[in-house]
Amino acid sequence: MLDKKNPITRPLTTLKGRELDIATRKAEKDKDQRKLEQIATQLSDANKTIKELHRTAEVEEQALIQSVELARAGEQDPLIGLASRPEFLARMQNIMQRRHIQTEEPHARRAGEPRRTPKEMTAEKERSKHVAIIFLDLDDFKQINDKYEHAAGDAVLRAIGALLMGGILRDVDVVGRWGGEEIAIGLPKTNQEEAIKVAEKIRAAIHELPIEHESVRLPAVTASLGVATTENGETLKDIIGKADKAMYAAKRAGKNQVASAQIAATEQNKE
Repeated sequence: MLDKKNPITRPLTTLKGRELDIATRKAEKDKDQRKLEQIATQLSDANKTIKELHRTAEVEEQALIQSVELARAGEQDPLIGLASRPEFLARMQNIMQRRHIQTEEPHARRAGEPRRTPKEMTAEKERSKHVAIIFLDLDDFKQINDKYEHAAGDAVLRAIGALLMGGILRDVDVVGRWGGEEIAIGLPKTNQEEAIKVAEKIRAAIHELPIEHESVRLPAVTASLGVATTENGETLKDIIGKADKAMYAAKRAGKNQVASAQIAATEQNKE
């Protein structure tokens, strides 16, 4: 062992201490370097993970957007913007299921509006049980397509769709394209008398509707409409079937008019 006090060995001792100190600092430096490398590796891995998560999020977001667009496309008729047939049926089925569910007051009162009397509430609840369906079919639509080509027929359908969505009906009413030139209209909380008035209003508005195609004024368009309302235990399918038969009764009666399910039933009984 070197003697630190010995003048001969003291320099060696000092040198040995410096070597140890240098070795220690080198070891610590290497250790710090390894830590830095480890941290750098972790940061690189984390960055890769973040990028991967970002890419995954982008893919999922795009898939969600596409699914929403597909869902919307399925809900809406692409030509005239009305509800598609499946969407119309889904909405009306929901209305049919909810029509017997009543709150204390079926409609929220506006500010300052007096509370309804028991008689008024009873009448409102009774109305809430009714659901009406109007089936609308454009008269002689094939002639428009044959004479002015299908683009003109599409223009007519778009004009009818815009009319029905432009305020002639209530916000709670449901309008859908049934197929071809047929349109179905659902009226919640509407009895037969009220539904016939609505159907007549629509018929008159269609007859007076100015329609142009490629700067050419098309001939006046007319429609035949059938009306049916709920009765005891009837399903949505039952009402739609009755409204469809009523619409054909209006066709047989001369077109451009409204017929009720009762009229169609009377005709059928006579046959």
